[in-house]
Amino acid sequence: MTNWRMAARLAWRDLRGAALGGMGIALACLMIGVAAIAAVGGMRASVQDGIDAQRRAMLGGDLAIESKDPLPDGLRRFLVAGGASVSRQIALRSMLYKADSDRPGDRLLVDLHGVDSAWPLAGDAPLSPAMPLARALSPQSAIAEPMVLTRLHLRAGDRVRIGNRALTLRAALTTVPDAGSITLAPRVTVPIDDLQQAGLLSAGVLATWTLHAAWPGDDAQRQARAMAVEHDLAQRFPGAGWRLRDIRDASPGLSRMVDQTAQFLTLLGLTALLLGGLGVSAGVSAWMMSRRRLIGVLSSLGASSALIARIIGLQIGVLCFGGIAMGVVLGVLCAWIGLSLASGLLGVGPDIAAMLLSAARASWIGILTALVFTIGPILRGLRVPPATLFRDLPGSEGGPRIWPWTVGAAALLFAVIVLTAGDRRLTAGFALTLLPTLAFLLALGRLLRWSAAWLAVRMRHGGVMRLGVAMLARQGAGASRLVLGLGAGLCGLATIWLVEGALIDQFSRAVPEGAPSFYFIDIQPADLSRFQMILRSMPSMRGEADLPSLRTRVMRLNDTSAENAPATPRTQWALKGDHGLTIMGARPDDIRLTAGQWWSADYDGPPLLSLDAGLAAGWHVGVGDHLTLNVLGRDIDFRIANLRQVAWQSLRMNFAFVASPGLLSHAPHTMVATVRTDGDPTHDADILAAVTDALPGATGIRVADVLATLAAMVRRLSIALTAMALVLLVSGLLVLCATLLAERPRRRQDAAILRALGASDTQLRLIWLVEFTGVGALTGLGAVIGGITLATIAMRLLLNAPLPFMPLRLLAVIVGALALMFVVGLLSLRESLRARPAALLRGSS
Repeated sequence: MTNWRMAARLAWRDLRGAALGGMGIALACLMIGVAAIAAVGGMRASVQDGIDAQRRAMLGGDLAIESKDPLPDGLRRFLVAGGASVSRQIALRSMLYKADSDRPGDRLLVDLHGVDSAWPLAGDAPLSPAMPLARALSPQSAIAEPMVLTRLHLRAGDRVRIGNRALTLRAALTTVPDAGSITLAPRVTVPIDDLQQAGLLSAGVLATWTLHAAWPGDDAQRQARAMAVEHDLAQRFPGAGWRLRDIRDASPGLSRMVDQTAQFLTLLGLTALLLGGLGVSAGVSAWMMSRRRLIGVLSSLGASSALIARIIGLQIGVLCFGGIAMGVVLGVLCAWIGLSLASGLLGVGPDIAAMLLSAARASWIGILTALVFTIGPILRGLRVPPATLFRDLPGSEGGPRIWPWTVGAAALLFAVIVLTAGDRRLTAGFALTLLPTLAFLLALGRLLRWSAAWLAVRMRHGGVMRLGVAMLARQGAGASRLVLGLGAGLCGLATIWLVEGALIDQFSRAVPEGAPSFYFIDIQPADLSRFQMILRSMPSMRGEADLPSLRTRVMRLNDTSAENAPATPRTQWALKGDHGLTIMGARPDDIRLTAGQWWSADYDGPPLLSLDAGLAAGWHVGVGDHLTLNVLGRDIDFRIANLRQVAWQSLRMNFAFVASPGLLSHAPHTMVATVRTDGDPTHDADILAAVTDALPGATGIRVADVLATLAAMVRRLSIALTAMALVLLVSGLLVLCATLLAERPRRRQDAAILRALGASDTQLRLIWLVEFTGVGALTGLGAVIGGITLATIAMRLLLNAPLPFMPLRLLAVIVGALALMFVVGLLSLRESLRARPAALLRGSS
């Protein structure tokens, strides 16, 4: 204990008058990485806690029973008999019209909900202007989200129309109580009787009938009652094909989106922290270089190596702890500000407990990162002989056996990161992906050094050029560390930049060639000829195609239920919820089969199915296997006759499930149609107006508008991506500064020797310029190669799409690497150019 007290006293006494130097950069690296992890984790935890607290309101009760067909009255009576309060709801996509207006722009695709007088069973429905909900939803009334009023220039009291029903818009619904799903269309709520009388609920329409149930009691009692009812419904109504959700599944889409976005940003934060670890290593090396005289004095006075190690360890530990603490404070502050600004959008505010818990995780990761990257420089610095310390010589490259300590700390860091992550499998894969990336950059650095050594031997003349090349290959040259540090930052930046550009390209570019301009859904078969006649009368129409449309749900794969099917993560979506099903006779020319044979045009036998080949591979099924689909409330067994290659990115009319004619040919259904036009927005508006005015039950969706909405969402996402890219860039820049700072003593010695041999300041700058050019060019090239590789993998995983060629962004990475090397490198060498050769050669600074 006495030794520790003495070490602490000496460490504090030396630390009070010491300049931070390289440790300042190490602190900045730790602060940025910890702040990124704490901020993202704090926001995610707060949002998730907010969702958990509002699950009952998002669900609209304690249990929701959903069906694509009207629910039987016996179900409602069963729930009421069990003590539940029940609310009915019907939801579908439809067009909302501004009444008494013939302008094509005075209509909007909305998410239309019809509710009864018991709505909402949970949560509130705040209105603007404020009024009783019963008045706002009185007969022939409507309430809508503020976006609807903005887009259609409406005010409270204006008249609107859905289908053939005129309504009065009473108020804006500022917060939707049962908005547990993510939709691209704004919400409009009307009395359920008005929706049923609007002429929109024809046979086969794409609508969802829902019964919400709520029970009295505390949370545990209500959840237990809901789970018991779910079990009773499965026994009482077997094979009904309904979707039952309780508060555990209140908002799966929103929770999944929050988790995936936060996980992605957290991984980028981890990248920034691990990248900063390289800066910590270089900063600690520079700090150890500045403590050489202290170590030499203490060694000469008889201090033991253990005492010196304690002094240095306490100094570095205190400084690293300060950097981590600043990162925690900065991360919590950023999370607080971000949640406060986004509270209107997310509906939740800051949760201090959740943010502090996330900050604790970030601090532990920061501590372990500091431990991993400081062990080596400390042990190497303590090993230098006192005589070398007093002469200010750089020292040898060798070192003690530090790898067991480093490997042990790295393994502990890896375990903490993975075990505390939301998606452990993804985090482990990401961490393991970093290893080959760093190995590639390290190999590039060594390749540069070896190539420079080979080239320097063969350059018999060249003067400054030859000396610059030789500098890359000299003993102790930092080329490998520079390529690794700057290259890792630029590689992360290039990856994010390329993925961001690819996402914007996917959703912002023009409609793909051959893609339709419109999708029209919910067309009744009896209205199809009239629909086609309207289109033929429009000069801008270029083509039309239509198919029957039904809704289906996968119930079983062979003898395995859909819930227990061994599907891959990328294909699980098709085993959940309802999806489109169509009927085809003859095989269209544009369908490409990968296995099996198409049925004859007049087939009328047992039901056959054509399945998307991607889904078949993910579900481990093939030709001859059986799928049980629920269609119109009835389970039907289909044999897979063939597999198709579906090009979803084409935006054409694609169905994952195509049934043979026969059994379903006369089933109630609607038609879905695609329309190609000349692309002029004014002409498209005229077509939409003509069709929806003549056929109020039909809904038109303009593809360009959907892409524009998605592009706006991607642009908002790109703000977060750009911020994280800047974090990585700053981290890489700090690593570069720390590495150059750690090399300053060696460069000062090189400058002294070259000046003693007659080199001028201009020649010294040119020599180092050659060195920095080699490092910058190879670093930029390595970052481009690594960025393309990682971005290609990310695009395949995210969108199953190729990475477009973006030469300007790739060139910018290379130019940026060169510019950073030139600017930072030359600025860091000003002190070396001002140093006196005589003093350096005598061994004093």
